Amino acid sequence: MDGVDGEEELAGPSRLPPLMKWVAGGAVLAALAIIGAQLSGGPGLGADRAPDRPAPSESAGRHIAQWPSADGACGSGLLPIVSSVPMLPNATGVRVLLGGDRLRQVDLDSGAATVVPGVDPKSGQSVTQLRGTSPTYAVLSGCDPLTNLGLVRVGAGPPAVLPTRGLLRNVISAPGQAWAVIGGGNSIPGTLRSLGDANTVQTPRGFTPLGVIGSRYVGEQLQIGPLAGEDLPTVQMRDLRDGDDTSDRLGRGQVIAVTRTGVLWLPPCAGGARHSCTLSFQPLAPPGPPRSFRLPPGRVPTARGVVSPDGQRVAFTLQRTAPDVRYPSDAAPTDVAVLALSSGSITIVPGVELPTAPVPGMAFSNHGWLILALNNGPTTRLLAWRPGLARPFESPVVHAVATGRPPLVVLPNRH
Repeated sequence: MDGVDGEEELAGPSRLPPLMKWVAGGAVLAALAIIGAQLSGGPGLGADRAPDRPAPSESAGRHIAQWPSADGACGSGLLPIVSSVPMLPNATGVRVLLGGDRLRQVDLDSGAATVVPGVDPKSGQSVTQLRGTSPTYAVLSGCDPLTNLGLVRVGAGPPAVLPTRGLLRNVISAPGQAWAVIGGGNSIPGTLRSLGDANTVQTPRGFTPLGVIGSRYVGEQLQIGPLAGEDLPTVQMRDLRDGDDTSDRLGRGQVIAVTRTGVLWLPPCAGGARHSCTLSFQPLAPPGPPRSFRLPPGRVPTARGVVSPDGQRVAFTLQRTAPDVRYPSDAAPTDVAVLALSSGSITIVPGVELPTAPVPGMAFSNHGWLILALNNGPTTRLLAWRPGLARPFESPVVHAVATGRPPLVVLPNRH
């Protein structure tokens, strides 16, 4: 499973529905201001934190480099700042499918990129989501994040266009199954439609499905009616059996990742300037007591995460709350963090500083590599990192233009 198959950026309570769109940096910063009011923040974590903001007397007359930017598929955007080493021959053995203006298969070690035939985005479209590995489902849409225009199945045999029978909002996947999220909103129910057997399940008004565990699906339930969007959603589990309206509520908060065995989520967090937020993991298969993981002080999650194939690690983005003079509007950049669910340790991927939006594409390989796809305006940068490396390996740049997060999935190992 590749984590939470949902809309990417975490939402503040005034955004409805949550995580339904990739948005420009300014809108994300506004949403994060709302989140910050609830989750608070403080200085960064040790040497990884953003530099302290100089006093006017200290910075007067001193040139401060500005955060780099470039034009991309949907206008100008901020670029990643990376300190990496060139990819070594046969270092990872990893191949990926990479979205963007075309669907490409990329060999990370050599940098060879080949366009996958039969997946042909129209003018203004891109491959904006990739779900699952056997087969992979590619979602085609444009710069408007609420307009998903097509769904293509890629795997054994030629790619096949699938009818969606309504507004396709997302695709969620689990081992051996994939579901299309169709329609839904504050005023009308939605539909989960199995892409394997066309079985359908009606979802409640205001509910956003984000993952499947066994016979249950997990997501976020917003308040509906006049108070819609006035509070954080409720993390809930519901049965896939059609007509069963019962639910188990974990509490107010937002989902970070759905694994094969449970849900990692962020409860409300408030406190002083140096307060640490806490993630909660609820085991579901089999059921068990919840576990808590304290985040580094002054760090706020900004996006859904991805899960390693063994279900033991989760990668997600953390924004620093200490202002960075290089970053626009006195805000701060974002890091990639890796949580080990067994020990609770959290590691910041070294050498990678990211803008708040777009968030990176992320996926784990079977051999422990975390693969990052970074939107670099007219190109996409691919990095590979695993514990013990002081800096990530970087493949040759791929001339692929993404509309937001560059989607990717790791392909099965060669036999």
